[in-house]
Parts: sequence; C-alpha cells; structure tokens
Amino acid sequence: MANSYCIYNIISPSGKTYIGVTNSFNRRMSEHFSDWKNRKQNIALHNSFTKYGFENHSKEVIIYNLSKEVAYKLEELSINDCKTNNSKIGLNSRTGGQGGNIIDWKSEMGIKIKQNQINKLKQIYKSIWDKRLPLILEHKDISTILEISKMLNCSTSALCRYLKDNSIKIKRKPKYDLNDIAKEIEVYYKEGYTNHYVIRKTGYSNGTICRAKKLIKNNLHT
Repeated sequence: MANSYCIYNIISPSGKTYIGVTNSFNRRMSEHFSDWKNRKQNIALHNSFTKYGFENHSKEVIIYNLSKEVAYKLEELSINDCKTNNSKIGLNSRTGGQGGNIIDWKSEMGIKIKQNQINKLKQIYKSIWDKRLPLILEHKDISTILEISKMLNCSTSALCRYLKDNSIKIKRKPKYDLNDIAKEIEVYYKEGYTNHYVIRKTGYSNGTICRAKKLIKNNLHT
C-alpha cells in the first residue's frame, strides 16, 4: 500500500523515548521483542527492556497513513528535534531514516538535506492538522481528549502537543472510576496480554492502566 507507514514511539518508565518507523506496527513490536531476547542491535533500548520489562514500556503509533519516503524523513526529523539519540533523554542509537543510516548533519550536504526536510515536514504537519482543526474546535467543549483523538485517529500525546502549541483548551474532563477500570482490564492480564494490547483495546492512557493494575495488585493482597 502506498501510504501504509507510520511513526511510533516506545516510552520507558524512566521517561526515555525511542522513535521508529514501520509499515506493520504489530510485526515491528514482535521484532523489538525478538531482537531484545537475542541481544541484537539497539543496546540502549534493550537495556531499558531488561531493566523495566518489555511489557512495562508504553508503545503507540503517533502518525498514521504515511508514504515510505515521508515516514523515513519524518522519523529523522522527530529523532533530531526530540534528541532521542541522546542517551540522557532517549533510547535511539542512530538518527533514523532509511535503514537507520547515519547522516552527518554538520556537513554542508547534511545541513541542506536537513533544512529541506524540515521545511517539507512542517508543511506536512500543518496540512494534516489544518484538516483536523474544524473537528477539534467543534468538539473541544463537549468531548474529552481521548474521544477526540479516537475521532482523529491519532495518539492522545500528539493531540495534546498540538493543543498546547495552539493554546486550545479541552473543557470536558474524563470521569473515570478506577475500580471499574480495574475490573475491566483484569481479565486481559489474567489471559496474559501486555500493557500495549490493553491500552489499544480499552483506549485508556498508560498512566491510567498502570494505576488500575496497582489497584488490582493491592486488592489481591487484601
């Protein structure tokens, strides 16, 4: 498919982030798990899996329906902007792009490529969110961030960043009963599903899921 690629991130409990690109999210997560078990490739990411557990890392798609060319360029820009190849704040070992090739951004050629990518990708970002803006404005007073992100088919974190950058406030706050959530997700964990699967199935944030899991554990010991 022409636009089957997506940008995804993996966030460790420490807050460090890995940014990647794929045309099959589920397959890529399986590859990350397999590479970690077989000690291949990204050392920083694998060390984080070992320290905190693979299932305790939040994994989500940030942007959907991209062409291969745009996806790889966007991956490079995202890693560079977020500095996730800095070991102090991120888990990427390279700058991203096709095949993970390292680009010398300090060279004359690298500077030109980077600037062209930034200009093109800013236009892509703007066009994507310009199309989403009418729906956001229509629902900002009557829907939650989770509900709007589902309508837009984007992550809640990406939506929150856009809202913050454009000083848009969502009035309606979600009203969750943690006990109800704990009952809802308990069956998934009894069947051995991961945090990532439960988040995708229920739509709750990683933080909400973790608090509900803690409540489940506390109930088991009381």
